[in-house]
Amino acid sequence: LGETSRGVDEEWELEVRFNYYKAFTHMRESRTSVLGWFPGYERAELSVATNLLEDAIVFQSVREVASSRSVLMLARAYMQLNQDDKAAALLQMVIERGDEEAASALNLQDRLVRGEHRF
Repeated sequence: LGETSRGVDEEWELEVRFNYYKAFTHMRESRTSVLGWFPGYERAELSVATNLLEDAIVFQSVREVASSRSVLMLARAYMQLNQDDKAAALLQMVIERGDEEAASALNLQDRLVRGEHRF
């Protein structure tokens, strides 16, 4: 996640990595649980993390395609926030790429149709 094609522009690569780092840090901090049970997300923090991850993907996409794994993570976050339209569009994008993450995207798309938003 947050990988670049490397060697193009060192400053830009560091910026891409830092943007993903900020997003993933907020994602981790948004997780909640009681003694490891009943996992969930704190919505305000997850919303911040989702915005940061979207910004990181957009920033990277200006020069190269962001990884399907990153896009899939963003789709999952949108599902948690009940933003189904945004999640569905991202899942379809990953499916159309046909890479190693397409099967996971199909699974999530099925869960989205069934209304299963919790992970």
